[in-house]
Amino acid sequence: MIPSNLIATNQVTKYSPSLDVVYSKQLAYFSYAASLDDYYLYHAQNRVLTRFSKYFKGIDYRSYDNQFTKIDPLVLDKYNQKMLLSYTSLNTYYSCPFSYYIEKYWQVKSDYNFKLFIGDLFHFVLEKLTSKGDLTDEVTQNIKKYTDEFVEKTKDKMTFGKKEYFYIGIYEEWIKHIYLFNKSFMEKSCFLVYSLEKKIEFKLHIGKYDIKVMGKLDKVLRYKNYLMVVDYKTGEIHLDFSKCEYGLNLQLPFYLYLLSKENPNYL
Repeated sequence: MIPSNLIATNQVTKYSPSLDVVYSKQLAYFSYAASLDDYYLYHAQNRVLTRFSKYFKGIDYRSYDNQFTKIDPLVLDKYNQKMLLSYTSLNTYYSCPFSYYIEKYWQVKSDYNFKLFIGDLFHFVLEKLTSKGDLTDEVTQNIKKYTDEFVEKTKDKMTFGKKEYFYIGIYEEWIKHIYLFNKSFMEKSCFLVYSLEKKIEFKLHIGKYDIKVMGKLDKVLRYKNYLMVVDYKTGEIHLDFSKCEYGLNLQLPFYLYLLSKENPNYL
């Protein structure tokens, strides 16, 4: 490497930075705070603590408060004007209010994944089979057809590889088992299919707000003036209605409430 002509003519003085010199006030501030942590936790002292103690007297060390502060009433009022309540949103709120705030107000949502895909797949295929009344000997090929259709619709959300297709094949057998079980139940029951993937919405007046309440019911069965709600679950769930008073496990009561609002003459 050829040295610069400026250096060769001694017109530039070379300086080597010292490791003992801090060129950033912010870095010095954080280094001093870290040294204070070591001192208060382990009674350890170092050069940084000694050097900067006279410069950073009275700093706001440990002044950060992680407690949630109230939302501006004007911002909250604007949000409440377009609030939409569903079972999922209520369960999220009572499980973790901060998660609800991040997801609903700031619109930060989890990416679509295989777990969500499987739940949607079961709903999609079972709704297709039930609405079309497939014959038993045609169920297997129709499940494959509807599964392929749903996979194509979902390819813009996630990638499917060998592992995903392997598990999809297993879930197709599960869907067949569930469908045949439901079919056997309907043949022996007085109930008839009343609706599939039914969406119910209405406005609930609370104070000065008209809040939209919404739910989507997988299947509703009817016998005379009685209604039965059927909800498909691909994951493990433990029903504990004692948690309802805390806002948890409200899905079935919530759906029955929606039905009662739309069909007040049914039980």
